[in-house]
Amino acid sequence: MLMLAALFVRIGLAGVAYSVTDDRMIFHSNDSREYISTASSLLTEGKFERDGHPETLRTPGYPAFLMLGISLAQVEMVTIGLQVLLSCLSVYLVFHIVGLLGYSNEAAIIAAALYALEPTSIVYSCMLLTETLYTTLLLTFIFLLFRYLRDVSLWPLVGAGLVLSASAYVRPVSYYLPLLTVIVLIIWAIRARRAVLLKTTIVHIILFCTISLVMLGTWQLRNYSSTGFSGFSSVKQVNLYFFFATKTLAEKEAVSFSEQQSRMARRFAQQYPECAVALRSSYPANVNFSNQCITHLERDARTIIRENPLPYLKGHLTGSALTLFGPGSGAFLALFGQMAPDNTWVLFNKWRTGNLSQSVGAPISTIVVSIVLMAALVFFLCTAMVGVVRCWLTNPTQTAILVMLIAYFVIIPGALGYSRYRHPCMPMISILAGVGAVTMKHRVAKIAKSIMLL
Repeated sequence: MLMLAALFVRIGLAGVAYSVTDDRMIFHSNDSREYISTASSLLTEGKFERDGHPETLRTPGYPAFLMLGISLAQVEMVTIGLQVLLSCLSVYLVFHIVGLLGYSNEAAIIAAALYALEPTSIVYSCMLLTETLYTTLLLTFIFLLFRYLRDVSLWPLVGAGLVLSASAYVRPVSYYLPLLTVIVLIIWAIRARRAVLLKTTIVHIILFCTISLVMLGTWQLRNYSSTGFSGFSSVKQVNLYFFFATKTLAEKEAVSFSEQQSRMARRFAQQYPECAVALRSSYPANVNFSNQCITHLERDARTIIRENPLPYLKGHLTGSALTLFGPGSGAFLALFGQMAPDNTWVLFNKWRTGNLSQSVGAPISTIVVSIVLMAALVFFLCTAMVGVVRCWLTNPTQTAILVMLIAYFVIIPGALGYSRYRHPCMPMISILAGVGAVTMKHRVAKIAKSIMLL
């Protein structure tokens, strides 16, 4: 029933948005063009290229996912249909992860219901973006890892290693998660204080590391042999320069982020003429730079950040706050052809100055949608905090994993500061919120019963 509800809500949103706008481009974003371009290259030439050059910015996971829709000449309909099914699968996984934590069927149903109606997961299932596929892979990893912690059986951990490595091909942000997983497993085995368990876990961890190294290293070898770039994805260096360093200088010089980003692009093109052509052809954050230009980007960005630690820290913390607390109204309004800032502080500033009825792009709709989404987000976060306390008492290792992953996906994007990057956190927040909701329900019932006995 919950999966059917999730299915109808997601299909309904996509259908209503398309019927209102009659424009398939509402399902695209700035990143979609690059994904489709590289998917077309894979489909027609069997090469992962863009504009005739080996691609290092994007990874091939999501473009491969798009290939079916492109081959059928229905990329929006087919891809969104598949993503809706994956989002429903995520609802199913949320239900079973709560069960693996040892909580009641009631808590599992509430957690799954919350995720079925969670706004971020609904809207991004309708966009040609990596979020839905990536989050389903991440949840599968969590499910298999928790199965391993319960059974200490090899095959769930092997599956977890395969799925986690595959998720990095969809979004490179997973690149460091195998290392964090190994650290958690070692600490868990040591805390168990059982020599046999520790030895078994070490053998399993070695196999897990081997799987991760082979799967991730294979793509790094491809990049090096094709371009001389030895990293997994150049998105790290591009973001470091055009977001992290840009935000740092924007804070320092008290200018807008967009203005500073334009300055950075001009300065980079002037300093390194060999990179200028690529910059003129695309938005800076979507450029597939050569290995030489990637080296320049990383070196210059690190110099800027090192020389301005306080503005960098301020920009990073502000971005992390926007990732966690941004209402996400921009994504919803974009589906209906409207533009709106995805910024929680817009509402506060309008209220503070007495201009709540005015906003940028879509006056009334921005305010209404933002308030509704913020109310939902506050409910999720507050209920999840109760769930953290409850889960910590009975499942400290699993709770630590969930909290660590939430913190990871909030902190890593840093200066990018956009609610879209909160998407992988929401299933975990829903899991904790389901446990928290049941805890609060039982506590309220107990209090009510005590009052009635007085």
